[in-house]
Amino acid sequence: MSVTDAEWYKVTKDVIQALSWIGAVVGVLVAAFKGITEVRESRLQRERELRWKQANLGREIIDEIFDPKSFAGIALDMLDYAPFGRSFGAIPADNDDKIVRMDDIKRALDLTNVSMTKKDIYIRECFEWMFYYLERLAYFVEIELLTIEDVRFPLEYYAPFFLEEEIFSRFGKSITYERGLKLLNRVLVKPA
Repeated sequence: MSVTDAEWYKVTKDVIQALSWIGAVVGVLVAAFKGITEVRESRLQRERELRWKQANLGREIIDEIFDPKSFAGIALDMLDYAPFGRSFGAIPADNDDKIVRMDDIKRALDLTNVSMTKKDIYIRECFEWMFYYLERLAYFVEIELLTIEDVRFPLEYYAPFFLEEEIFSRFGKSITYERGLKLLNRVLVKPA
């Protein structure tokens, strides 16, 4: 049985057409896979960039808090040295008493203290700023602008100071910065 040119042409044409369809389908599948992969990679890149921006915001706020010239940074220094006292030159003391101990902090934050000295006022202002920053961090964590991990270090070192002394809790609640106290509790809970 011999194959005529017309039959050979028809078979060849059908094979070429089938191969063309297969090539087109493979091309579409490859393009779709490549497109899906690029969209996925782009989304992951945007997530990484957002995460980096979040962590950077947390670092910036922590840096503001721990700036030794900021009121909040001075409040933390006061806590660090509270057991044995430390002199703070910026304190506008009434009688050259610029040494701050835990008793001074407690007196300054005591809302029943009606005879506040300049030193007490300065100490209270420092801690008001500290609570402001804690509240700000807590709000950012609450709205998921930051994660708890962004602020855990170095707050976990100071959290026990604030949570063990009742005066801080009373003071924070009185100036309506309770969210910051809750953040300190969350900071102490280690991730699973």
